[in-house]
Amino acid sequence: MYFKLLSVLMVVAHYLFLTPPTNAQTPIQDALDATLVILSDDVDQSFLGSGFVWDDQWALSNAHVVGDAAFVLVKTRKGELLRAKVHERDAKRDIALLWLPISLEGLKPAQLTLAIGTEVASIGAPLATEFSVTRGIISAEPRQIDASVPQRMLQHDAAINPGSSG
Repeated sequence: MYFKLLSVLMVVAHYLFLTPPTNAQTPIQDALDATLVILSDDVDQSFLGSGFVWDDQWALSNAHVVGDAAFVLVKTRKGELLRAKVHERDAKRDIALLWLPISLEGLKPAQLTLAIGTEVASIGAPLATEFSVTRGIISAEPRQIDASVPQRMLQHDAAINPGSSG
């Protein structure tokens, strides 16, 4: 259950905080374009999880996805492999900030109001199935789960599996 709650912030932000499409793509297609598959930065290039572009040269993932790594590989939907620096991580809030070596312009967050019943999507790489989408709704108001961690969580019912993190 804690895994799902920690993933909620990333999942909802991933789908809902992207700018509206400026072309014929749907918001889901734009969100898929902003999705990144996170791999280990070694010979094996092992699957670690997912993340998403936050701003031109920045991406977000979960701290448990990147672990103690200084660098990870990120794979774009177009198949590009980029070596990203793990710039910051907050294990308590389970968030990792990644710096990308090139600008991925046009995939910036937008502020939206979320309410119970708002349709959301979980986009990522569950069970290493890259760039997949499930949908659900916000089922509870944002609330703080742990008094020692000032972070409000959204509850949703979109399917999440290992690999959805990020």
